[in-house]
Amino acid sequence: MFDAAAMARPFVRGYLALLLCGLCYLVWWLIAYRPVNGGKPKGMRSRSWWLLFPAVAAGLYAVWSVVGGSYAVDMAYGSTANLKVGLVGLAVFVVLFFGTWFGLRRPVTTELILIPGWATMTVIACGALHTAGVFTPAVRLGWSAVTLIAAAIAFGGYLVYYKLEPKKAYLDGAVPLVLLSLHAAAFAVFTALA
Repeated sequence: MFDAAAMARPFVRGYLALLLCGLCYLVWWLIAYRPVNGGKPKGMRSRSWWLLFPAVAAGLYAVWSVVGGSYAVDMAYGSTANLKVGLVGLAVFVVLFFGTWFGLRRPVTTELILIPGWATMTVIACGALHTAGVFTPAVRLGWSAVTLIAAAIAFGGYLVYYKLEPKKAYLDGAVPLVLLSLHAAAFAVFTALA
């Protein structure tokens, strides 16, 4: 009914942008949060703060492209499944937010928004690409599972970060960014070749 390759383009562009976002954020993290002389890292006081601008710009473009592509597929095929996945993702975020803040007494940081947001966006993308005929049902399920496993690993790191000594926390904080970057690269290439 519609050109599957054309329907896939916004997702490829979006995940390439997400790769750029993840890499900029990772380089910033590795510079800004490296423990200095066994003490606290410089964080935002480091000279790498400017890397956050391309990270945010690329991340916003990724969301715009992937959500826009998903919306286009939904409108073309009259589907509401992705809206339901988005609502489930929002509910999961709310539970994680209150569970983390009140239940675990852990400081809330942007990662609490980014990890569930990335996972939800990707599961929605998998659904849209399946609806458009780009992904088979098995591929949709496989990528969704890989995404949720990666998000669970990243969230686990998020939960233990403040309990670790500085050097281990530094490495732990890089894990979600490495996972995101590898995932985004693989997803973009796979989608382009599907």
